[in-house]
Amino acid sequence: MSVEFSVPNMKCEGCVSIVKKELLGMGLKNVEINLETKRVEIQTNDVDIKKVKDVLIKAGFPPEQVN
Repeated sequence: MSVEFSVPNMKCEGCVSIVKKELLGMGLKNVEINLETKRVEIQTNDVDIKKVKDVLIKAGFPPEQVN
């Protein structure tokens, strides 16, 4: 399953690094981040989407689920 989020607050590579670190820290393995489109895509079958959103909000990057 692929889940995609828009993360409008990502403005630089430092932001990308923080977002990726937080998501990998949750145990996610497949995380793709595109700074140009401000999108984050995760590939997983067993993730709680609410937990992903909560982790990103806590890190200062509130997401909007795209799909």
